[in-house]
Amino acid sequence: MKGRVIILVLLCLMCCINTGLAHEKSYYTKSRPYVHKQKKITKLHFYFHETRNVQNATAVIVAKPATNDTSPSQFGTVFVIDDPLTIDADPSSEVIGKAKGMVELIKIIDLKSQKGVGYGQNM
Repeated sequence: MKGRVIILVLLCLMCCINTGLAHEKSYYTKSRPYVHKQKKITKLHFYFHETRNVQNATAVIVAKPATNDTSPSQFGTVFVIDDPLTIDADPSSEVIGKAKGMVELIKIIDLKSQKGVGYGQNM
């Protein structure tokens, strides 16, 4: 019985201590309004040079559709590229990086209306 009384007293003391701490003003942090930081903008300016069908090509065909041989476009052709990125439009200017990866050619053709509303205009 004596042990139960001691445990009950300890529980009451812990509850009183916790309740007292929760009501103190220093327990909670002070709220501050959110201040938006100015966004950092980086502008990149470089030139992408790609060469095909030469001895040192930077783009090589790895896959193409079977119908591509008779088609005037290269729709669906997949290339692997390793193109230099330069600081100027001249291909011999300073190389600042390389563009590497795969590219699939998708050509969008301008359709023109042949009859009715918008005749001869791009759609």
